[in-house]
Amino acid sequence: MLGLDHLLDGQAITFPFDCLAARRPVQGEPTAALRQPVQQRRIARAHRIRPGHIGYEKVRSRQPTFDVLEIICNGDRKMLPGLQLLQQLQAGIIHIVARGGARREPPGDKMGALGRGHVCSSGSIASSLAAIILTARLWWSGSGVMSSVLLSCRPGFREHKKRNYAMPFYENGPVSIHYEEAGAGFPLLLIPGGGLNATIANFTGNAPFDPMAEFKGEFRCITMDLRNANGGQSSGPLEIERPWDAYADDQLGLMDHLGVDRFLVLGFCIGGPFIWNLLQRAPARIAAAVLAQPSGFNPEAPDIFYQNNIEAWGPPLCERQPEITMEMIDAFLTKMYRDKGDFVFTVSRDFVRSCDTPILVMPDDIPPHPYAVAMESALLAPNAQISMFPWKEPKERVPFAVRHARSFLRAHRPAE
Repeated sequence: MLGLDHLLDGQAITFPFDCLAARRPVQGEPTAALRQPVQQRRIARAHRIRPGHIGYEKVRSRQPTFDVLEIICNGDRKMLPGLQLLQQLQAGIIHIVARGGARREPPGDKMGALGRGHVCSSGSIASSLAAIILTARLWWSGSGVMSSVLLSCRPGFREHKKRNYAMPFYENGPVSIHYEEAGAGFPLLLIPGGGLNATIANFTGNAPFDPMAEFKGEFRCITMDLRNANGGQSSGPLEIERPWDAYADDQLGLMDHLGVDRFLVLGFCIGGPFIWNLLQRAPARIAAAVLAQPSGFNPEAPDIFYQNNIEAWGPPLCERQPEITMEMIDAFLTKMYRDKGDFVFTVSRDFVRSCDTPILVMPDDIPPHPYAVAMESALLAPNAQISMFPWKEPKERVPFAVRHARSFLRAHRPAE
């Protein structure tokens, strides 16, 4: 039984499956009847779903249209009580991301709720969930292969519904990067936190504030899922000999793809080392940078990033991409964190001293975000500012920190 608690605590669950469906039991039908082998019929029926239909029933109202969510996992059916699910999801939304098979452009608007990244117009979480499930089947059914589905509970149902993001990809050989844009104006690259599991969803999850929502009113905000992040949709090979530069290739390549020359950048957590690497790789392209709760080497916890990622990032990635082994994960993380275990990982102190790009550092003080490293980088950089500290707690301070970041970005936005 897939526990609801796992869906509600912000964690993501990934599992293989053969097909996915949502329906309500026929009157008088025992729940056990749902376990009958209807998989092939369900797949065929899903191909013929028309707008306004959810499962086997036409949507006749805005009320939930199923009592049980049925998930068929390699023939092993898992049941979720629909009403209990709804009661516990009043403040959230189930976010479903299909994985596996060969991605292709969806015909017409069949991408529907999944492609647009928001719920359908019925207004019901239940029917929205079913619509996304069936859309996933329609989108990926070209080859008849769907290997896994990711479910996660995300807060902010209404805000997410309003955003109406598209779901575009940037392709560069074997690399596929999922990105999103919002707003208009001078480009602002936003790098989510979360270590090697950094995804766009983290902005509305663990981030102290959502920069997409805060800055889209006056900037062209651009963000992306990190390559091979669990829970994201970006993928590509592990470049073991150049891990940091591989990520920089993705970031700069995306900006090239979008026709962006110069841009501002704001990054959380791992975004700190990424930004320093971008400043080294393409200093003329970055007008200014904000480093929020930046990561850095902590001599009191020297192996924290290797250990965190070898446990939380590597195994799920190997499961999703069998061509990647744990031996490759070990070599990648060793090159990324152990061989470069000093300061901000990507650049030297001498580079920071010579970097005259305006930066704003917003320090944190937890083991992965050492205060000492953040302050040292700010004091070394000749054109740096430092935010108030602490700025994340109490929560009432966060708006003041955001105001500082906004003023900084405005001040260094080139005239158009």
